[in-house]
Amino acid sequence: EMNDVTGTLNALLQMAGLNLFLNDTEMSFSYLKRALDLTDKNEPQPNQMWGLHVAVSLNLSALKLYRPALDYQNEALQLVLSNRNGALYRSRSYQFIGITYASLRRFDLAVENLRLAYDEGKLLAAERNGRNMMAHASLKLGDVYRSLDDPANALRAYDESMRLYEELGFHHYEYAARKGRFLSYLAQNNDALAASELQIILNLFDEYREKILEERKKNFFFDREQDTYDLAIDFTYSRLGNASRAFDYSEFSRARNLRDLMQHGAEVMQTDGGLDLRTSQNSGPKNSAPLTATQVKDSLPEKLQLVQFAVLENKLLIWHITRNHISGTSVPIESTQLAALVETALKQIRQRDQSGATASLRKLYGLILEPIKEKLDSSLVLCIVPDKVLHYVPFGALVSNEQGRFLSQDFRLLVSPSASILVESTNNALAQSALKQERLLAVGDPAFDRRTNPGFTTLPDAQREVEAFAKSYDSRNVLVTRQATLTTIMAELPKAQVAHFAAHYQIDRRSSLLSRLLLAPDGEGRTDADSSSLRAADIYRMNLQQLKLVVLAACDTGIEQQFGGEGPISFARSFLVAGVPVVVASLWPVDSDATAELMIAFHRYRKQSHANVTEALMLAQQEMLAKEKYRDPYYWAGFIVVGGYSEF
Repeated sequence: EMNDVTGTLNALLQMAGLNLFLNDTEMSFSYLKRALDLTDKNEPQPNQMWGLHVAVSLNLSALKLYRPALDYQNEALQLVLSNRNGALYRSRSYQFIGITYASLRRFDLAVENLRLAYDEGKLLAAERNGRNMMAHASLKLGDVYRSLDDPANALRAYDESMRLYEELGFHHYEYAARKGRFLSYLAQNNDALAASELQIILNLFDEYREKILEERKKNFFFDREQDTYDLAIDFTYSRLGNASRAFDYSEFSRARNLRDLMQHGAEVMQTDGGLDLRTSQNSGPKNSAPLTATQVKDSLPEKLQLVQFAVLENKLLIWHITRNHISGTSVPIESTQLAALVETALKQIRQRDQSGATASLRKLYGLILEPIKEKLDSSLVLCIVPDKVLHYVPFGALVSNEQGRFLSQDFRLLVSPSASILVESTNNALAQSALKQERLLAVGDPAFDRRTNPGFTTLPDAQREVEAFAKSYDSRNVLVTRQATLTTIMAELPKAQVAHFAAHYQIDRRSSLLSRLLLAPDGEGRTDADSSSLRAADIYRMNLQQLKLVVLAACDTGIEQQFGGEGPISFARSFLVAGVPVVVASLWPVDSDATAELMIAFHRYRKQSHANVTEALMLAQQEMLAKEKYRDPYYWAGFIVVGGYSEF
């Protein structure tokens, strides 16, 4: 019975740790609550209570609640102070306390406690466990010395940590130590040694990434370690003066998981944390290295110009690339300031604060596009590769001059997760351009179960939308209300070249794979979620390479969340992985009536005026602007073209 309690407690602590790694502190705390309930009903060992206290403290630290975290850490230390065999626990406790004091900027106490952690290991230096304690404490001491602007002592600590870990054969800690060394060399203005260290770090970064199978864990690994590439980008651009090489690092860091999935296919698998993705294990050898700046330049169509951003801690880097040139521009701005401005603009747009939004969108234009205004050519399609918070920006709504002219009035716009994905999706789109006949699958206002989805209303404008524009297609299948079932849609999708969904999209905050379009119940009396919705997981599993274009005329289909490096996770992303080269998606909860008008115009321009996707959306948005009722950016600027450039 005691073994069962111990096993359950250990399992709960492991799940708490996993969810903490995945930044889900709410779920992590739920596992810790169950662990606390278990200890209340039993008599756990001191080391088990130590583990529970430490786990709680780590969650509190993740929430930046350092003082209460410190209370739990001191309580954990008291549990093992008198334990003759508790050196490892004591060393880890001193280490956690030292790290927390560093977060509180009490560096004197941080150093003191980390030295105590080191000394616990030194008493057992003849044993592997002792040297492991010394190595880990040295690594954290190096970080504290760097915070104290003492790179010489930091380097000594990192060197000892690396020596001990190499002796122990624990090579996976080399990455953290070398990253610390790189930062220390930067602080010493030793560019030669910093450059040498940087290359080793980036090789280790990619080596570790390849060992992570689950896509969600890869996304979080990139998100947490994106600052490594940001440092590489900044160092190469600002200190070495090499804009093209800095672009290479920028490109190498972004949407890597997405590109792997696009090239090799996705497998949906069940893990301890729920559903997850991994690249297909039957796809052969992987060779998905991103393109360099020169390769991107040489691969761009003549009709395209690329603007790629890197949001760094205290500057914004902007590259402008065409078939004829590559240039880089640096704009001094704190990333926190940029994020606040974007957040303000989006809030004003959603509140229909037209004057406030105009001022914010003009300011945003001044920061992110004004510096390269002279390079922009309105005769070329403008493809934007955003970074971090810029993924949320409705670029078409940026106000480019004092007359209040929007960017979408002058440019055909396209957004892509990376330059490499832009080139790949563009090539796929161009290969499909020869196919002039298009079969349409249009889904509008599915009769979803109101009892299980009480927060959603019917969408009569969506039915009007699809029935109106479908007439422009000679070959079509229009599924509305009760016809819009999962079985019918899954059967029709592989036959279509254009698919349009005008429905409710429901985001699952815990797993993007479970985010779904609400559909009519499938079969007699069945109303379970799996049979009456189209999930992102369903699309990831499919091969939809015959589809040229997908239009997701629903709320928030272009971005649910975004990760540093990987970029936006969204319903649109699942279609890119399934082989669709061009997707139209939304950045926010859209207005049903306005969306119907916009989409009817979009398809009219595509089919009757033979405009391609970017031009059709631009013309449809301009048409909305001409109507007083819909001039506010909220009604039209939320839709973007994602993926590649197309002639169709």
